Amino acid sequence: MPKILKNRQLDNILGAVFSQAIYIPIIGTTITAFRLGWKWKLFFTIYFTLIERLFIYWKIFKKRWWETYYTFFFLFLFFNVSDFCYRLLKRKNPIAQGITSYLSVTSISVNVLFILSIFSRRFKSGFGVIHTWKEHFIIIPCYSFIISAILLTTYKIRFKYSLLLRIFFVAILDYLLYRFKVFKNKQTVFLLYPLHFFMFFISNRLFDMIYNLDAADSEKVIDNV
Repeated sequence: MPKILKNRQLDNILGAVFSQAIYIPIIGTTITAFRLGWKWKLFFTIYFTLIERLFIYWKIFKKRWWETYYTFFFLFLFFNVSDFCYRLLKRKNPIAQGITSYLSVTSISVNVLFILSIFSRRFKSGFGVIHTWKEHFIIIPCYSFIISAILLTTYKIRFKYSLLLRIFFVAILDYLLYRFKVFKNKQTVFLLYPLHFFMFFISNRLFDMIYNLDAADSEKVIDNV
């Protein structure tokens, strides 16, 4: 809990976003991009593990079922999986391209929606009359999963009216969520319009980059100290 936001639930989620969606992915991408070897992976694994232990000691972070050795194991695994996925992308493996495209857009969507949740109280989703933050942050990732599937599917179809098809499916999704009162009010739907057009733009650029990645030099991984 970084104690940046006044709302405790949002503050806890913000801390998770900083860790899982910013710091660790950036380090993982850096390791893969510069082809750093296992020693660098081990160094950053120990670094983040020690930070977790320090946060527990300072009572910034509280663990329930999670254990620190899980952090160590999964971080080191993540850094190696990142290298493996990159090699598959360089070979233009369709499964790797599809999974990377889907998860990349989902990650961007979830983070943008979180920022929107912080700065606009009108943007809230849930079930029933009272919408809680707990419900909201269960629904939002699911919503992003569906949006990402629409974006990737309409990109892969590649025909004259792909953009109109994309707009149609997203509009239907938002209407149904409003109709069944998952979205609190019409303002929520209106707030999502700019987000959707941003995601239309950024997803196409991201998909183009992933599906046109150069296949050369795919096997070369330098084991640096």
